[in-house]
Amino acid sequence: MEIVVLLLFLLINGVISEMSRYTSSKCRYDSDCVANAFCKANDTCICKDGYLPFGRNLTTCIKVLGGYCHASGECKIKSDVGVYCNIGKCVCPFNYHPNEDGTDCLPSSSIGDPCHNDSDCVVLNSRCLSVCRCKVSHILSYDSTRCLPIADSFESSCEEDGQCQEYLQNSICNPVIHQCRCTASSVYRDGACWNVAELGEHCKDPRECVIQSKHFTAVRCLNETCSCIPGFKPDFQKNNCIKSNSTTLLIERFGLKSLLFINFIIFILNKYLLFI
Repeated sequence: MEIVVLLLFLLINGVISEMSRYTSSKCRYDSDCVANAFCKANDTCICKDGYLPFGRNLTTCIKVLGGYCHASGECKIKSDVGVYCNIGKCVCPFNYHPNEDGTDCLPSSSIGDPCHNDSDCVVLNSRCLSVCRCKVSHILSYDSTRCLPIADSFESSCEEDGQCQEYLQNSICNPVIHQCRCTASSVYRDGACWNVAELGEHCKDPRECVIQSKHFTAVRCLNETCSCIPGFKPDFQKNNCIKSNSTTLLIERFGLKSLLFINFIIFILNKYLLFI
């Protein structure tokens, strides 16, 4: 009878002793701590590297997702999701991903999938707005699987045209150098890409008007039409603005009829002076 009582006492004492052990408890030896914890500086129990405290009273040290393992039974998380050991590491099952501290597996939501928190969205640079969407500084890729940064200036790095065209008009992503550049039908001026308009063509801004000589100060957008400024005239092919001679300048300034009238007056005056 005494032996049974003694065994029962030892068993109860052992259980109580085990229940009294928890992470952050005082200790002198590693044996005073729970499994996967050690006694730091003969003073406090802390979890080993790759483990985190868990449980209502922090009575367990669970292996962090991604931590080294020999068997799936060593992998523990907060929820009942079937975490397992794969090639020596604790991993989440398909369609789940680790939370920030590696203590649980969360349902993985791609772009357009329902979500509850930003952490549900697994696509980089996405966030939860009832469904997973790209952040405001990013744009969805053409295959709807990635969130790409929106280019904010000419020559910004890019992968797809959409990154450039969100803010930069008439631009594309050059597939060779992977930078935002103007389209073939536009020209770069004053930090932007403008549609090319030649002499006589429709325009909305003077920066759209171009000539082959690239002497852009000689061309203007007047009455929504690209034309040469005063003192210049179109060449024969109407590709450039060339300087006008003195007669042309007078015609541009006063008009042909006025110039003929002035010449007639000068002719009469010269005839009159001959008889004086």
